[in-house]
Amino acid sequence: MTPILRMEDVHYSYQGSSGPALQGVGLSLWAGKKIAVLGRNGSGKSTLFLHCNGILRPDRGHIYLAGSPVKYDRKSLMELRREVGIVFQNPDDQLFSANVLQDVSFGPLNLGLSKEETRRRVEAAAEQCEISDLLNRPTHALSGGQKARVALAGVLAMEPSVIIVDEVIASLDPWMREQILGILHSLAADGKAVMLATHDLALARYWADLVVVMEDGRVLVADTSDSIFSSDAMMAHLGPKVAGAWWRRVGEKVS
Repeated sequence: MTPILRMEDVHYSYQGSSGPALQGVGLSLWAGKKIAVLGRNGSGKSTLFLHCNGILRPDRGHIYLAGSPVKYDRKSLMELRREVGIVFQNPDDQLFSANVLQDVSFGPLNLGLSKEETRRRVEAAAEQCEISDLLNRPTHALSGGQKARVALAGVLAMEPSVIIVDEVIASLDPWMREQILGILHSLAADGKAVMLATHDLALARYWADLVVVMEDGRVLVADTSDSIFSSDAMMAHLGPKVAGAWWRRVGEKVS
């Protein structure tokens, strides 16, 4: 099998920064898998995500889509962004049209799809994200949870193979959070690769097939959740306060 997306020895530094944002990152995203990415703020999670769909280009290293090297001409980037969709941490950074229907339609229309095919995709994505009743609502009048679902629907209307969610659920109420996670779970069950950045260790433990821990722009470890969360050393590395909170939640004790 070939991973949908593979990063190989990816390095990147922001202009004017004092150090690298990514240092030799290697990671594979497989069809049907749920990946949780853990790491403190500044560890490189968002920078990694922006490389996945070509918003950023590696200084060194390679990214492969379905086994083929990613190119950075306009046509190739359009194909990459059709296959890899990102829901940003703040939905307001993603929603810019006057109403929900226009916003969710933007991606498919930008691909050159017909109005009929665009409408089909919009309706399917709206139903999946339970926003069909919001299609004529102004985007500025939505709640935070509604904005998150609209942003996700806009990504799903592109029918990508990879869906990346950058901590968007952190600010949602528990009901809305579980709703988004349920959608992501169903997407993975349908064969999509789903990657989620989170600071919630309990979520990573019970939701993810693969847990990636990042630090200082590196992938420190990528393993099953059982392996990572049974390691006292790894839990301690994630931080005494975080690790302690995790173990208290499951009735264990950090040694």
